[in-house]
Amino acid sequence: MPRPAERRYLVVAGSFSKRGQAEAQRARLGHPEADIVAADVQGRRIHRLILPPEDRPTALRRLAEMRAAGVGDAWLLTWRGRTVVADLPGDAPDPSLPDQM
Repeated sequence: MPRPAERRYLVVAGSFSKRGQAEAQRARLGHPEADIVAADVQGRRIHRLILPPEDRPTALRRLAEMRAAGVGDAWLLTWRGRTVVADLPGDAPDPSLPDQM
């Protein structure tokens, strides 16, 4: 019997009104593998800096690293196999995860 897929999480390391701000954050944090994803939230275009999907323990460690690096508003987003992030139901921090590390 196949094992159910393990839930994966994205670390959102900032949301910015300008793509250049997200690029600067990516460089400052030293995470060239991070994606910048545009999202329309409440009629406004934002650019989120998203770290690659991880299992829960790894994502929590990355979240702690981001907060220690000064990204106090970093949060986790459940990954559903895509990096398109929009103003949809469920586009919010996972309520089962700690808000503060």
